[in-house]
Amino acid sequence: MKTLRSTMTTVVLLASATMLVLSVLVISMVYTDGFSAVERENALRDLTRVRNILDGEVHSLASLTRDWAWWDDTYAFMENRNAAYVESNLTFSTFEEQRLRFVVFLHNDGSVATGRLADLDRGVFLPLPGQLRQALRELWLRGQDYGTEGLSGVLLFDGVPHIVSAMPVLTSMPSGPPRGACVMGRVMDEAFVQRAEAEAGLDLSLYVAGAPNVPELVRDLADAPGTVRALSPARLMAVAPVADVFGSPSLLVAAKMPRPLHALAGRVVRYHIAGVIAPAMVLVAVVIALMDSLVVSRLSRLGRQVSRITKGPGYSGAVELSGTDEVAVLAHDINGMLEQLRENEHFFSQILSHLHAGVMIVDESSLEVLEVNPFVLELFGLDASEVLGAPCVDRLCKAEDTSGCPLVHTEDVGRTKVRQLRRKDGAVVSIVSTAARVTWQGRACILETMVDITALEETQLALQETEKLYRTVFMNTGAATMLIEEDTTILLANPEFEALVGRSAQELEGKVSWVDLFHPEDVPRMLEYHRSRRQDPMDAPRMYEARVIDTEGKAHDVTLTVAMVPGERISVASLVDITERKKAEEQLVQQAFYDELTGLPNRRLLMERLERAIEVAQRRKCSVGVFLLDLDNFKLVNDLLGHQSGDEVLRMVAERLCEVVRSKDTVARLGGDEFLVVVDDAKDGNALARLATSINDRFARPFHYRNQDFYLGFSIGVSVYPDDGVSSPEELVQNADMAMYQAKRTEQNSFSMFTAEMNQKAMRRLTIEGELRTAVKHRNFVSYYQPQVDLFTGEVIGAEALVRWVQPDGAIVPPNDFIPLAEETGLIVPIDLQVMEDAAERVALWQKEGAKDFKISINLSARHFAGTNLPDEVRTILSRTGLAPGQMGVEITETLLMQNMQQASEILGRLSRMGVRVLLDDFGTGYSSLSYLRRLPIDTLKIDRSFVQDITGENPESEVVPRTILQLAESLGLNVVAEGVETPEQVEFLRRHGCTHAQGFLFSRPVPHTEFRRFFALKSIFSD
Repeated sequence: MKTLRSTMTTVVLLASATMLVLSVLVISMVYTDGFSAVERENALRDLTRVRNILDGEVHSLASLTRDWAWWDDTYAFMENRNAAYVESNLTFSTFEEQRLRFVVFLHNDGSVATGRLADLDRGVFLPLPGQLRQALRELWLRGQDYGTEGLSGVLLFDGVPHIVSAMPVLTSMPSGPPRGACVMGRVMDEAFVQRAEAEAGLDLSLYVAGAPNVPELVRDLADAPGTVRALSPARLMAVAPVADVFGSPSLLVAAKMPRPLHALAGRVVRYHIAGVIAPAMVLVAVVIALMDSLVVSRLSRLGRQVSRITKGPGYSGAVELSGTDEVAVLAHDINGMLEQLRENEHFFSQILSHLHAGVMIVDESSLEVLEVNPFVLELFGLDASEVLGAPCVDRLCKAEDTSGCPLVHTEDVGRTKVRQLRRKDGAVVSIVSTAARVTWQGRACILETMVDITALEETQLALQETEKLYRTVFMNTGAATMLIEEDTTILLANPEFEALVGRSAQELEGKVSWVDLFHPEDVPRMLEYHRSRRQDPMDAPRMYEARVIDTEGKAHDVTLTVAMVPGERISVASLVDITERKKAEEQLVQQAFYDELTGLPNRRLLMERLERAIEVAQRRKCSVGVFLLDLDNFKLVNDLLGHQSGDEVLRMVAERLCEVVRSKDTVARLGGDEFLVVVDDAKDGNALARLATSINDRFARPFHYRNQDFYLGFSIGVSVYPDDGVSSPEELVQNADMAMYQAKRTEQNSFSMFTAEMNQKAMRRLTIEGELRTAVKHRNFVSYYQPQVDLFTGEVIGAEALVRWVQPDGAIVPPNDFIPLAEETGLIVPIDLQVMEDAAERVALWQKEGAKDFKISINLSARHFAGTNLPDEVRTILSRTGLAPGQMGVEITETLLMQNMQQASEILGRLSRMGVRVLLDDFGTGYSSLSYLRRLPIDTLKIDRSFVQDITGENPESEVVPRTILQLAESLGLNVVAEGVETPEQVEFLRRHGCTHAQGFLFSRPVPHTEFRRFFALKSIFSD
């Protein structure tokens, strides 16, 4: 216990010493850091005082300069340049009294008006050097921006810092205008520094920033503002950079100050440490004495009692120690441990007696059997008297059968051996034995344990036969099959599985996880099934689909059937390759739900997605946008490139459209040149409007195909759920369709948002369309006639027939209210033919009444030129009415010609050959191409009313177009009819430039035939 006492004393001393050292360090750090912080704050405060002194010098000079600059005498001097002002004020005594280096007066442009530079040491004035003049000019040009405040600060001149101040020269009010500037300067020389030192009570140094004579320490402190550096235990240094009047680094002010707090901090730390160490040493001595008395001596007594008990037989006896402290409790616990040891010894003896394994202890040197349990005796068929005390050789095994015996061959100690031994009755048994060196009752012994495995070997043999049978079945199932370990390792794979994955059994079994053979997207789901199946086979599906990846990277769709091996943690999986079946299914889905040309979803799939989007929007309280897009002028692409190329262009359109929208939005092709976009999770209508704009902006770029650039845009209709008040996909698409037609009517490449008003218009349109069809069926149309007049004779030589719709109540519907709808529905074709037939009959009747050579013209829609039967229809009407072909004229527009030039040219040629006149209506508002005027059989040009209305006689420029058209018609030998004539001035202009025929409100509005008859009684309409 002497060691315990010395160890405890050492530990107490070391712990106390450590605490003392830590206390000293903490005290030193606390006091040192605290005093250092105070010392730094004082140093920075002193440095601030130095800066304030410099600022005071600047303010003092600024005040002096302001007094001079705002002196009325100075203001007068800057105007008259009176030399007496300089001689009386800029005296050397003034420079000495005010410590001035120079006084300079500048013009407003910065040039020097006058000034003096004083050498105070030599007592003379010096010429103003050019460097100073340039510096003062730059100073004043910047100072003008500061107004009456002027500009003051530090300025480097000739490598020497100066304090300068520039003030505008004003009156004493002060008022202006400024007559230049007054600039004063003081040199910051050694005397300046001495004055500053005296005022601050510090040791100061001035350095020009960047100069080579700046000490390295000063540069370091200047680069780290707010840093203070100790020069010695007695002195500190701090540096403050000073900017010049232009804001650039100019000076470095270095201040050295005493450190009275440093010495004080050292004394405080020493006294505090001494006050801690003395009490600590006394406390350590007391602790050591108490520990020895209360703990160490009692533990020593306890140890002697325990040693006596353990050396006796059977751990008999108990320790005795008085008291209730921890040591007494330890003595009580030791008694409990001794009692436990006695119980354990008894329990161990019972275990050996009942253990179903052999245990034998043999002396290592003599191989004498010292202890053996009943299982060994039973195993060999011997009595204890035949074994105990005798060598194990010749008792348990014959000398010739000792191969592998760890008792004979000690190098096998520690190894597990399988051996066959012969019982006393001659039977052979198989055992597994293990030997270990132990110490028992003070002797070196070998402990051998043995287990009878005779029955186990017989069972294993039977299992091997069964496994061979099952393996044969596994390898010949006809389906790809694998045996899987719990950790996903493949234990066994049959030839079909090898062929499926492209790997041999040697590469797979025991080396590869099935995870590496399946598609990464399928693995998480399959792993979850794998884990669930081992917890409860009913929690995972027995059959499911996945994708196998072979060595070439090709994916195979398979159906897996997985089951657990009973009583094991392994499972067996059979795989059937369904790749071809999946391809067939995908092909059916593609044909059923996707557009064959573009690969986009078709109408069926789109309506399903739109229905799901509406359901989601109902739950999430958000919006769904539906865009119906119709390509403008796509027919021209088909006509120009052919339908096969048109299909390729449609694919290009689909690709570009998919680039604009989000990947989660649905883009579908409804057929032809119509597309539909579904935008779910839409924020609001503004976001959808921005998307529509983005689509048309993207389609503003040309498509390049077969070395040609052409432009395509969309007319877009947008409907929004739930804003539009409908909830079915069909209604949303219908609303978008109405909005699209509204956009198409407005202008190309535009979009329109659906409104309730559109629905009302659509209903109104359906009503009007029904009524219009009824009117066509019952011929409820009449012709109104607007006379065409010979401008020189006033004779009515013809008329333009214009259609009017007469409703059942007798009301007349204007053409603008039904012609656009008739154009859209194709009803315009029978209406035009009815007007032509009615007009032909009417002219034939007037001709019989005396109206000779009267000509009639009828407007034709572009729809007549989609087919080829128009000439036949006209021929039939002329034949039935008896009207001469030359009296019939058809009016077409330039836009109609451009839609299908070739078809229009052929039909118009046939009409012209029949003798029917061809009039080009609204000439000048369209393409106005000279080429088709030469190529087509056009008889007459009709000048559009918009050009005729510009003829006012007040603006010659507005008359250029009609005059040019008349000249063009004359050169081509074409007749001209001016439309929209309303004033005599227009008639006079047309006559003057050779126009022979006109029509307009000046002569008559369109009137029914009953009113038109009155014109035949007039020889000249001008006399009317």
